[in-house]
Amino acid sequence: MTLHLIAAVALLAFTTAPAAAQNTAQDVRSHIESQVPAANDFHRFLQRDLNQFFSARLGRTVQVEYQLFSDVPSQDYVVLPTYYAWVRITEGGALVEDGAVIVSAFRRTQFRVSRYISTATARADYTSVVRAFPAEMAKKILANANPPDERQDRQDSQCSKIPSQKERVERLKGHDPRELERQGYPSDPIVVYQKAKEIGNMRDAWGAIIMIKEGSGTKKDPRRADELWRDYWCTEVLPAFATRPDLVLVHLNAAAKLSLPSAMLRLGEVYTKGQFGQPVNDRIAADWKSKYDAAVADNSRKQSN
Repeated sequence: MTLHLIAAVALLAFTTAPAAAQNTAQDVRSHIESQVPAANDFHRFLQRDLNQFFSARLGRTVQVEYQLFSDVPSQDYVVLPTYYAWVRITEGGALVEDGAVIVSAFRRTQFRVSRYISTATARADYTSVVRAFPAEMAKKILANANPPDERQDRQDSQCSKIPSQKERVERLKGHDPRELERQGYPSDPIVVYQKAKEIGNMRDAWGAIIMIKEGSGTKKDPRRADELWRDYWCTEVLPAFATRPDLVLVHLNAAAKLSLPSAMLRLGEVYTKGQFGQPVNDRIAADWKSKYDAAVADNSRKQSN
């Protein structure tokens, strides 16, 4: 093949690639439009078909409440446009069961349920969710199925007792969370922590733990920081974010990365048991357990010196 012919082929490929991509996008849009009901029919048809599906499945008339994880269907023109939703099945206003569904739009007139996984199934076997749903959807579904405030009566391996979100709200009534900001911060970070907890300022409480751990403005005391973190975790983080496991995990990750042993141990448990919307991952669990062992050994060595 001559250089001129090679150049011509390369130029043809370059000029036709955008057109091919555009045609593919148009094909997807056309496929979706040919299957998805019109906007004014969409929710009416979906409600009808979910009610019919679950009534037939349970052998009695039930009503379904649903929440789509996204209004945008999967962008694949090979299969039917697909939606993912969280559903609550009720009878006479009472909850029968809930879970996640996969539904596909068909010929602009109906929706077909291709998969349903109940909360009970998701809790018993998280892999059923991971196998059936895209990764981001699976995280949301597992978080819905395992809200922290319902987890074994709010039990946690680091806590003797966990207040409910309502109890925490009641405790903080009448307190100004910006009181320290307005009146000034005590010089002792432990006092800062105690006051921040009293007024419900989680940012200042966490900041005080960091100061004690790192020895900023006070004597470095990793053991005391770890004790305060456990208190912070049990009495502030878990109650405050009882319905937001994603935010619970953010706080836990921050504490583990600060090398607080209890947080590292707890994060290892998350991946051992598949908690806070995370799948079981033995490799990550083992990694955090190793970091925990190293941190404990390091703290013991420093304490003896």
